[in-house]
Amino acid sequence: MSYPHLGLRDWPFRVVPEPQFCDFLADRTTLRADVESLLVSLENRPTSTIHLMWSWYGAGKTHTAFYLANLCTQKHESLRPIYTECPRDAKGFPDLYRVTAAQFSIEELVDAYLEQSTRPSGKATFGRTMDPDLSSALTQAALGERPLQILLHQWLLGNPMPRSSLSQLGVGARITTTEQCSSTLASIVDLLTPTPLGAIPMVTERKRIVWIIDEVQRVEEVSPTAQRSLLSGLVGVFNRCPTGLTLLMAYSGEPKEKGLPEWIPADLADRIGLEKTMLLPPLRSDEGRVFVHDLLAHFRLPEANDRGEYFPFEVEAIEALVDTLAKMGDLKPRTLMQFLDASLRDLEPRLRAGDITSITVNGLREALKEHSLTWPARRPKSDKRSRE
Repeated sequence: MSYPHLGLRDWPFRVVPEPQFCDFLADRTTLRADVESLLVSLENRPTSTIHLMWSWYGAGKTHTAFYLANLCTQKHESLRPIYTECPRDAKGFPDLYRVTAAQFSIEELVDAYLEQSTRPSGKATFGRTMDPDLSSALTQAALGERPLQILLHQWLLGNPMPRSSLSQLGVGARITTTEQCSSTLASIVDLLTPTPLGAIPMVTERKRIVWIIDEVQRVEEVSPTAQRSLLSGLVGVFNRCPTGLTLLMAYSGEPKEKGLPEWIPADLADRIGLEKTMLLPPLRSDEGRVFVHDLLAHFRLPEANDRGEYFPFEVEAIEALVDTLAKMGDLKPRTLMQFLDASLRDLEPRLRAGDITSITVNGLREALKEHSLTWPARRPKSDKRSRE
């Protein structure tokens, strides 16, 4: 939906990130470079890796995770992103496994299995075999009709099934334990990221699964038993996938420049190794102004480029809000968007009717008068800042 009276092609302030709108990062120049550098690195090495993204609450963690996933799809086609959240009140790794397994289509898995099973054999080597139950289930689904593929989908999700259905798939039991889940998921990764056998060509280009696990701080909120299951399951998948897998664990809290969260066990920390943690701290005042500028510029209609860098807000209004939030110690992307969204929703009808032509400092103060904001003293109108 376009808003010509606001000079915008869509509504810019989205407090809850939507994947299709997370195709850019406002400000955050260093973070943007870190993300691009990471993806280029992952394209050029086979070994599996674990990376951490540690963010203050509201500093843009989920938006950045969606941005990274979109970059994989748009610019790094050998990287296959999978986004999941650590479930609230998880009872263990099987809960995380289920929401992850649901990201893969049965058609994709069956096609990959058929491609792998019909490839010529290369030189015999020692290696890990596919989970036997998964291999049997894929074989039956590949040879059977649509109903068997539906059964395969239900089995992969660990749903209750009658014994007769398990027999049709040739499997011994439901997928319910941490060990079963990690083994099955690792086999899926292997299936979708096949290793070339010498000079034998591959129909499908090798892909790396980039498994983005958001809200990992929730492991602190579950029982000790569930926490051990969640973390040991992740280690189990990683250990079974020496190549073709990247875990990106994103979590909120108070970031640290050095050290890892206390809930990360020693075996997981050892596998993370020396990988640099991506940090998302609150914004400085200058960063806050650039953030709003970049955000509005991204949604700006071309014909409105001459209406002001912050239009429909005036420069002084944005500066006043940024300074206010900075002094309150709450200058984060989410907070900025919450206040800008609230003020624009309040004043948009007046802008549309032509009662006002832009949002001034006084207009912004009036629109946000019900919120506890300690506005700074008025200051002279400043010159336009450089946007280098």
